[in-house]
Amino acid sequence: MGLTLPLLREKNSVKKAVVIGGSLSGCLVAQVLSAHFSEVVILEKDQFDATTAPRKGVPQEHHLHLVLKQGMDIIESIFPGITHALNAEGGVPLNLGRDLRWFQGGEWKVPYLSGLSSMVFSRSLLDKTLRQRILSNPRVTVSRHTRVSGLICNGTRVEGVTLSREGVDETLRCELVVDCSGFGTKTPQWLKANGLGDVQISTLKKHTHYSSQLYRSTGAVDRKAVMIWDQGSNKYDVGLMFPIEKNTWLISAAGCFESNPTHDVTAYKAFISALTQPDISDFIAQAVPVSELSSFKFGGSTWRHYEKMSHFPDGLLVVGAAFCNLNPFFAQGLTMCASHVKVLREHLTQGLPARTLQKKLARVSRMPWDMAEIEDLRHSRVEGKRTLFKRFMMAYVGMFYTLSNHNMFARELQLKVMHQVASPYALFHPSIVMRIAGMACSSAWRAKSSVRRASSHDTPPY
Repeated sequence: MGLTLPLLREKNSVKKAVVIGGSLSGCLVAQVLSAHFSEVVILEKDQFDATTAPRKGVPQEHHLHLVLKQGMDIIESIFPGITHALNAEGGVPLNLGRDLRWFQGGEWKVPYLSGLSSMVFSRSLLDKTLRQRILSNPRVTVSRHTRVSGLICNGTRVEGVTLSREGVDETLRCELVVDCSGFGTKTPQWLKANGLGDVQISTLKKHTHYSSQLYRSTGAVDRKAVMIWDQGSNKYDVGLMFPIEKNTWLISAAGCFESNPTHDVTAYKAFISALTQPDISDFIAQAVPVSELSSFKFGGSTWRHYEKMSHFPDGLLVVGAAFCNLNPFFAQGLTMCASHVKVLREHLTQGLPARTLQKKLARVSRMPWDMAEIEDLRHSRVEGKRTLFKRFMMAYVGMFYTLSNHNMFARELQLKVMHQVASPYALFHPSIVMRIAGMACSSAWRAKSSVRRASSHDTPPY
């Protein structure tokens, strides 16, 4: 049986869908499902309201979240007018070429007027705005402080969930369960407990540490964002400074392994001061903190391969970070969640088996996973197979970054690929390939000449 949903054809027919988790992916999924199901129930373990109060279930919410262009377009298509609402609440529009000062590959990228724009805001503002919409949807109900404890299975079909609500154990029957519970998902254990086998898991361990704090400037400062990337074979330190709502600035520092901007304010400021460029440190020196310092640790990317299971049950889908959890370094997570929901919306009524739909979600996840893997493998301490192809891609993309610092065509391509409005194959545009080939030949010639000169000095005359 597939996911065909002839839902409202029968009079008085009530078809129920359950969404586990009420974060971004949960809200998007619930909104999409409400067009097909007469009742959608969100099961949220924390509080769920239209405020910007901190939530225990989202420990990373105090850090910078960027919704890429593709992701924002998808969210807007699901919740029309959401972009305007975020802007009205203080979201800051940025032209990605003009308003983003970006240090990468040892240079500042030359500013220009890009064809791509984005908006930056706090994660709490985004979630608040989405929740306002969901709470006004008459087909969606929210069960707060509710923990799901397992799946109800009938053979190879999921028919509901078991849960605990206010200390009382219950069962909830439904036609579809969608796991949007994030990287803390329990679905692999639940499937195994129901005799449906193990879930193959791919991991890319890169122990990353984040520390962030909100500041307000005491002087005149332009509203441009700043990104400083200090990269090397054993170094990947990043400083981010972005304007958000309420005339505040969210400043995040991130490092890998022993390079750790800890929860200690002094260490955090020292980390930022040690970055190659002083721009963020100089800003902090004249600014006033308006929040506590928040820290978050990320162990690495995880892909749970439900698409490879031979007995993945119908009546179940796993989307977002519960399916594929990416390194937040590259700001792909929220956009990938939105992309998963887009696939769900496009294929919900096509009668596809759940395993087939899960495979389609896997195809959407492949590009951001591969992009993140290439970048993560640059760090010598990250474990993973560095195949000849991956080594080539690391070298090619590294030279592309250098080219994009001054070449506006390359820079626009870089932004389009980053924001997932163009395929990574766009980086192999003939004019780009020719320029990078020239750079590689020039670099090889310089290296060879240097070796010859050194050799001539070492050789005694006859």
